[in-house]
Amino acid sequence: MASSEEFKPDPRLPKQLVYFLMNNHSVPPSCFSLPPTAARLPYLVDTMQLCIMAILTILSIISIIVYVEDAVYIMRKVQCPMKKRTSLWSSAAPTVISTITCLGLWIPRSAMFVEIGIGTYFGVCFYLILMVIIEGYGGKDALVKKLESTDVHINTGPCCCCCCCLPRIKMTKRKVNVFILVVFQMAFLKPLFNFIGLILWSDGIYNIEDLSGVSIALWMNVFLGFCTVLALWPIGILFREAKVHLAEFNMGTKFAIFQVSI
Repeated sequence: MASSEEFKPDPRLPKQLVYFLMNNHSVPPSCFSLPPTAARLPYLVDTMQLCIMAILTILSIISIIVYVEDAVYIMRKVQCPMKKRTSLWSSAAPTVISTITCLGLWIPRSAMFVEIGIGTYFGVCFYLILMVIIEGYGGKDALVKKLESTDVHINTGPCCCCCCCLPRIKMTKRKVNVFILVVFQMAFLKPLFNFIGLILWSDGIYNIEDLSGVSIALWMNVFLGFCTVLALWPIGILFREAKVHLAEFNMGTKFAIFQVSI
């Protein structure tokens, strides 16, 4: 049974209901308690679970070794700074996710920090994938010159894929800067909100497990979800044109890998 200081009833449920479920329906108190500490975890799982956790840890270590080898190859062989930076970040996705989640596996109470770490990482990846598309054209000026005579579709996902009535636009340098700004806001706001969340968490008013209507964490994540969808829109617009104008760079394959990673 969880100790009194670790017992934490679900804020979405009345305390009377919690105790009713525990006393009359044999719901274990651990369902309403804080996760165990890292020191207690090995004593609370059986041998099979411990073996699975050990195997996953070994796989995470192998992932780190593979990424280090990949990073050394990229640093030696790739000359373009933007391509080098983006390749290092994008190829690190499996390693970053596996390593952070492995830490969360062994430290159950770190779930919030696991979410923050992965979210911040992908916020930067959003910006870098846009830079890959722009640099594929040769920069902002080359992109504008390439698309200045093209009617660019803006009815793309995830925002406006069903809005066929939206007009097509002519690409200008100002619009490219707006696209970059819309994607950059995600890379900026995600770490900022995570930092604010950590400050509020230290005061006990930020809890990602609280999904009630008055939860600060819920509304912050809803806003970040909207920002994420908005950031994907310019990427989708430019990618749609890149599939035609940059077919020799396999942009379709690169973007598909990016979407699978997300």
